[in-house]
Amino acid sequence: MDQARQLKPSSEVYRALHAGMPSSVVGEINDLIDDLKGHPADSLDAFLQTRPHALALGRRMISALMAIAIRDSEEWFKRNQPARDEDWLRLLASKMWDATEDHRDFSAANAGLKIVTFNFDSHIEGYLARSLRSLYRIGEDAANDLVAQIGIVHVHGRLPPAGKLTPDWIDEAAKCVKIVVDKDILAYTSAAATNAVSEARVLCFLGFGYHRQNLWRLQVQSLAAQDKHRGRERDIYGSAFGLRPGEHAWIKNRFSGLIELGAEGQNCVDVLRNFYVFRD
Repeated sequence: MDQARQLKPSSEVYRALHAGMPSSVVGEINDLIDDLKGHPADSLDAFLQTRPHALALGRRMISALMAIAIRDSEEWFKRNQPARDEDWLRLLASKMWDATEDHRDFSAANAGLKIVTFNFDSHIEGYLARSLRSLYRIGEDAANDLVAQIGIVHVHGRLPPAGKLTPDWIDEAAKCVKIVVDKDILAYTSAAATNAVSEARVLCFLGFGYHRQNLWRLQVQSLAAQDKHRGRERDIYGSAFGLRPGEHAWIKNRFSGLIELGAEGQNCVDVLRNFYVFRD
């Protein structure tokens, strides 16, 4: 949201949004940016719920901003290797293939794993595919097929591979962006995410903001209430890096007290290692 509020004529996203647009639309884009600056919402999704007339422009803005963020992230990972004690995806991947003999065992060994993400990028899929190629000495297509068999749900949608930030790419990407007001479109991904959560014996929230809307989409509150009524049926853990005691209390209340949270200074790797998340 801060990046959207800070858009100005010199920025790449601003220029891409204006490219090829008639003067009337250019004016609407500028008005939208001005409107954002004074709005109390902490996300573009929340902002657009109050501005239904701006949905088309809002989706294009989300797409362009995310394309830049994804590109910058990919460039960072090309130049840097996350520290082992900070790389939760590396730890997860190592556990995923720990019990396998070769790639033919991979799908069966991880049949119970589901990943629900609110991110638009394909970083998880890309990381796992590259790792599988290296580990099993298999081709790109074979690695991608194995990753596709893992239940990875993108609640907000998944953007196409980021290329140049052209109007055509932005138009195509905007079609993939799902927001709260897209009730029919969100129904499928929300159902897939909710099913993954409700069927899990072990739930672990990593890097999750515990925003009210996202908890609602996963039906966490009703699920936790049912668990408490029936007797605890699942173990729930979550990272809470940077969150204070009052925020911990709010989160635990949403989970009917059934979630165990990491400490304020513990990262995602700490949570995965300190709690009984990985099981045979």
